[in-house]
Amino acid sequence: VTKFLMAMAPAPQTSVLLLFDAKKLATSLQIVEPKVVAKLLARLDPKKAAPIFTALEQAHAVRTLELSESKHSAAILKVMDPSFAAVIIEAMEPVFRNVVFPAMDAKVVAAILNRFQSEAGAAMALEGFDHSFAARAIAAMSAESNLKFTNILNCLHPDKLAYIFEKGSSCFKPACASAFKKGAELSCARQSKLLSVTELLAEFQAIGALVASMDPRPAAAAMNLMAKDHMGKVMKFMPPLNAAIVLSLMDPGAVQKLAEALSSDNGIDDHLVPILAMCEPTVLAKKLQKVSTPMLATCLAGLPPFLAGGTLQRLDPALSAPALEALPPRVAGGILNHLPPKAVVQQLAAVSPGFAVTCMA
Repeated sequence: VTKFLMAMAPAPQTSVLLLFDAKKLATSLQIVEPKVVAKLLARLDPKKAAPIFTALEQAHAVRTLELSESKHSAAILKVMDPSFAAVIIEAMEPVFRNVVFPAMDAKVVAAILNRFQSEAGAAMALEGFDHSFAARAIAAMSAESNLKFTNILNCLHPDKLAYIFEKGSSCFKPACASAFKKGAELSCARQSKLLSVTELLAEFQAIGALVASMDPRPAAAAMNLMAKDHMGKVMKFMPPLNAAIVLSLMDPGAVQKLAEALSSDNGIDDHLVPILAMCEPTVLAKKLQKVSTPMLATCLAGLPPFLAGGTLQRLDPALSAPALEALPPRVAGGILNHLPPKAVVQQLAAVSPGFAVTCMA
């Protein structure tokens, strides 16, 4: 049958192919080399070709699509059921997969990747895209908001994820409003607050939502690598508890950048206070050890006195004393009230005598 079809001129060949039942034609093509099948089906409309590929044995269908022109393969996969297309693409060699995916619409890619059997495989596919296309795909994937998608984010290399969130941030803006308005149950969804924020920060609402939905360790690893201002804006749109857990796993150097991004001459940002307040004093002392003296003073002043005291107690007096001395004496004294006597003596011994007297007063 195939030899007869291949001998025909292109126009009648296409007409005859369309008259075949897809399953019967697939049975005939099953014993023919994939490159011949690819050539034979190249002129068919993707909607007509898709049922034939669905009826072919999986390995045969995969190899035939790999050998077909990438745009034609993408068009065929696009009209297939996303679950079946996911099975086919997941079985492809990465080199072919990376050619087929960019020829598709980001929404179609999102539907397919959310149905991959392997979350790591889906993450690897995303890592092969440029940051803009990857961002559009992730934004579209987030609309389904399922556990598999969250696991895909967890599997992405932190370097790549940070780069996508940073360089492709504008791609998340259109997805943000639709995702929240549809009631997508991301673990960060404080919808009333998020939707009331200006549209200029819409992309950071979406990114904050995605980071909060991830496992804390990969989320922290990605946050470590973000630029200072970007990191601060993302953290603002995370629920304080999620943000505090992620912050507790971040590198001290990254926490320093975050504190700088969320502070000014008027003190630390209102968004940072509840995040720091949910951290243990031990964690805070560890994470704040690399911040500058003025920044440490600002953070201590913004914390509830008992938490500031617990943090101060766990810091080396040589590090904490300059920060303590940078505070107004009444604020410093209020913090020292929450330290045991021995720790108070240690802190006061490290500051100037005049400041120590004022604090004690």
